[in-house]
Amino acid sequence: MKARLRRPQLGEMPDGNLLSLVLEHLRPLLGIRGEPEFCDIAHWPRTMPQYHIGYQERVARIDARVAQLPGLKLVGSAFRGVGVPDCIRSGQAATEEVLL
Repeated sequence: MKARLRRPQLGEMPDGNLLSLVLEHLRPLLGIRGEPEFCDIAHWPRTMPQYHIGYQERVARIDARVAQLPGLKLVGSAFRGVGVPDCIRSGQAATEEVLL
């Protein structure tokens, strides 16, 4: 089955333009006023990203360090699954943890 992309041009967009677009959407949602201190953009055309060996152990170490910073949660495809449903689920769980 061939994947259908709703906005395939995003996969070919230069990093600077893509970052501007993401910030344009996140600023009003999160109240962001400054510029990111760090940004890492990866392009995986027509592929599903694969985790490296040792991924789970690395995420466990990251989780342990983040747990020391109240109110901070890390979510997204780098942490709890690469699919959109995984990202939504991890975002919702993090939101509930922060708000409760």
